[in-house]
Amino acid sequence: MKKSKGSDKNKGLQTKQKDFRVLSLAERVKCFFVRPSELFGQYERSSSYKGLFFAVAVLTTVLFAVNHILFPNAVNDIIGQMRPEAAQEATSVSPVLTAVTILASILLAFVIIWIVSGIYYILVSAFNRRLLYRQAVCIYSVAFISTLIGEIITSVFNAVADGLLDFKTGPYADVAIGQFNIFHIWSLVLIYIGIKTMTGLPRKKIITVMAIVAAGSILTGMTRAAVAQMF
Repeated sequence: MKKSKGSDKNKGLQTKQKDFRVLSLAERVKCFFVRPSELFGQYERSSSYKGLFFAVAVLTTVLFAVNHILFPNAVNDIIGQMRPEAAQEATSVSPVLTAVTILASILLAFVIIWIVSGIYYILVSAFNRRLLYRQAVCIYSVAFISTLIGEIITSVFNAVADGLLDFKTGPYADVAIGQFNIFHIWSLVLIYIGIKTMTGLPRKKIITVMAIVAAGSILTGMTRAAVAQMF
C-alpha cells in the first residue's frame, strides 16, 4: 500500500519540529558571529523579538555611556557657552536629562527597526514569498545589533586614536564612507542570510531588495546632509 504525500509531509514536519532545539543565550551569541543561519533558524520558528529588543536597549545605553565617558568635552563645551545661571541649572538636572536622552535613544532605535523592517517586509512580499512582519523585525534587529556593536567599537577606537587619524571629510563623504563600514557590511550580510533562511528567496531577488533599501538609506543620508548644510 502506497503512503500518501500528505502523510509523508506531516511526518517530515513532525521530525523537523522534534529536532528543533532552543539555543541558549551563549549559543545565540556564538551563532551571531559564526553561524548566523542557525540563529535565524531560531527566529523562523519562534519569531519573538523581545530578547533582541532588550539587547538593542542595552547596547544603546552602553553606546551612550561610552560616548559620555570618552567624549566629556563635547558636553562641557556646550555648558561652557551658557550663562552662569543656565549652566548651573543644566548641571543640576544633568542626571535627569541623561536618563531622558537614553530613553529617547532607545525608543528611536525601536522606531527605526519597526520602519525599516516594514520596508523589507513589503519588498519581500512583493516577490510572492511568505515573510511574517515579526520575522522581518527579527532579521533587522539582529543586523541593527551588529551596527550598534560597530558604533561602540568605533567610538572607543576614535578615543584611543585621537589625533592619529586626524583627517576631515565632508558630510556627503561621511554618508558614502558609512556604507563601506565593516560593521555596516556585516549587518547587510546578516540581512541577506536572514531573508534567505526564512524565505528561500533567490539570491538576485534578495540583492535587489537590499539594493533598494540601501539606495533609500543613502538618499536619506544625503538629504539630511544637504539640509544640515543649509542651516
